Amino acid sequence: MAGAHARVRKMKRLAAFLTLAVPTISACAAKDASLEIQANRDRFDACTMAEMTKPEYASIVGKYIFAELPTLQQKSNDAKPTEEEKVALSRWVSVKASCRHHMRAAVKPLAERDPRYLQVLENLFSDNDAVAMALYDGRVSYKQALQRIDDLSRDFDNSLTALDHQNMLEAQRIEAQRQANLATWLALTTPAPRQEFTCYQYGNMTKCR
Repeated sequence: MAGAHARVRKMKRLAAFLTLAVPTISACAAKDASLEIQANRDRFDACTMAEMTKPEYASIVGKYIFAELPTLQQKSNDAKPTEEEKVALSRWVSVKASCRHHMRAAVKPLAERDPRYLQVLENLFSDNDAVAMALYDGRVSYKQALQRIDDLSRDFDNSLTALDHQNMLEAQRIEAQRQANLATWLALTTPAPRQEFTCYQYGNMTKCR
């Protein structure tokens, strides 16, 4: 589907942000989780591409689904689906859902700490399905559908950026509090330095300072 490549690229941002979003996990755990995010992203991409090459979708390749990012000419298609294309579109909407579990798995490490990441992804799935339904019903053209998908991709990116920022600020707050708590504890547990005295004998008197 158009916009699939954009969604996949956004998953790289999730992987890169992992160590900030989950600051309490070890560096090794963060690296492992990041690698798993990337692996699931690749599985989703491979799953989508494998389905796309099947002959039953040939009539909508270059119109609604793309092996590469659509050209300006492809995105300017004012036509609405023919009956043959509607059949292909219906099948595509049904079968592509089977690939989505890879994207859900990719988001899982972040969603365990902040469920909003998964909700943003589910909203994207739902909104894209609504676009496909409108196209199938003839309420919009291919051009309008692709424009809407581009809008959804930007909304998705903006939502992730907002979550990234919120989690970064929270991570910074937690780290600052940790440092403050550590400093307080050290101040309470560090013994006071020993005072050294120098004493002098003056006859029968001893003075120290």
